Amino acid sequence: MKALVIVLVVVALLVLLGLAMAVKSLVEIGVDKNTTVVFPAPLMTIITELGSFIAGEKAAASLARPAAGPPAAPMPAPNGKLN
Repeated sequence: MKALVIVLVVVALLVLLGLAMAVKSLVEIGVDKNTTVVFPAPLMTIITELGSFIAGEKAAASLARPAAGPPAAPMPAPNGKLN
């Protein structure tokens, strides 16, 4: 299960990397041509969704960890003495 989550996060990050490279190219073209670059709305949506996904994964991981409880009581040995 952890491997699948890792793969999904890596794929999402690669998609964001590709979008960031495209935006960088648009900005460079805009500087050369003295134009304004309008960033696409889907880019912002993807960033928001990725943030929500990561927050959900962190919450699920914190719930999956066993809570620290009191130490276990010593178990008696076969001869009746405590270990």
